[in-house]
Amino acid sequence: MTIGDSEVSLFANIKKLAAKEGVSIAALEKEMGFGNGTMRRWDDSPPSSDKLQKVADRLNVSMVSSVNIAT
Repeated sequence: MTIGDSEVSLFANIKKLAAKEGVSIAALEKEMGFGNGTMRRWDDSPPSSDKLQKVADRLNVSMVSSVNIAT
């Protein structure tokens, strides 16, 4: 995803949203039942909509918010 001249990654957005919820990526992956490093790989291999929805629900955002930059 590009915003202006900057490339914004899915992982960066999820990391930012997780930080707002006070949870680390490692803790979030464990809670979701994902393997260590799973979310980091989503920039190269996008997740299923089910997995993305599960993360969005946990972070209290819409699925669209998880793929767009959070303000």
